Amino acid sequence: MVRFEPESEEELVRITALLDQLNLKYTAVEGGYKNIDTWVIAIEADSRAPLEASAIGTHGSITFSHTTGLITSYDKPDGEPDAEGYDNIVRVDVVEWHNTYPGETLEGDTTDILDLGFWTDKGDYCHPDYEWRKTYEEGRVGELAPEGKNGDNES
Repeated sequence: MVRFEPESEEELVRITALLDQLNLKYTAVEGGYKNIDTWVIAIEADSRAPLEASAIGTHGSITFSHTTGLITSYDKPDGEPDAEGYDNIVRVDVVEWHNTYPGETLEGDTTDILDLGFWTDKGDYCHPDYEWRKTYEEGRVGELAPEGKNGDNES
């Protein structure tokens, strides 16, 4: 356990906001060692919860670690227990995804399975669907473009 004694209420707010961003478990109690008007923040060791990402597709969904790409769970489409599913995927290529989308994060997000490269339980690597990415990006740019700038919105 790590202990902090913030010097002011403002410092307490800043520290707890940072701990929340890092998804760390902590307790803040009034009355530290210095005097009754201080706060003590205790951070639990190894308390960062592994934040996950997920991907969906025609054959169900997968949940995976946004940092390692390791699969943590599989879900088949509702009402289709015998569906093919994605249970042959063992790891998502998060490095390739981050290189494609610098500055973006998978953490806590859901993406289309077509947007991900991955490895199967047989050791095969399946590339992302580059045509899907191109179509998706064109659609996204078209949605963001001002009227008359991309040809689709011209009257």
